Amino acid sequence: MARRRRRTSREVDDLVARAIRSAPDGLTAYGLMARLEKRQQPIAPTQTYRALRRLIERGVVRRIESLNAYVGTAPGMGHDAVSLFCRSCRRSLPVEAAGPVALLPTAAAEHGFRSVRIIVEIAGTCPDCSGQGGG
Repeated sequence: MARRRRRTSREVDDLVARAIRSAPDGLTAYGLMARLEKRQQPIAPTQTYRALRRLIERGVVRRIESLNAYVGTAPGMGHDAVSLFCRSCRRSLPVEAAGPVALLPTAAAEHGFRSVRIIVEIAGTCPDCSGQGGG
């Protein structure tokens, strides 16, 4: 059996990003690994978590804490976007933070917090699942 060439970090990141973007409802880390395994592109758990960390740092992927899932981000969407997610279909929609939510980093800095990670998630039912969809 031929030995498989070791993938670079960049190649693993690309595999992970493509798999997450192709999943409309987000993926858990193990769901991601299972998807890549089915595509005959397996990666180890340590590679998966390292890739996810790098992709989050670059703003390519977001973690939905309440679902323990990862979703792709829209281009230009900031790290502090609010995540809307549907409890029925698990789709996620990032929206730019506005109003009081947008002021949270400044408030934290005024109290001496240096590294601030803000997590705002709104769970509900999307228009399609509630019967109010446009399509």
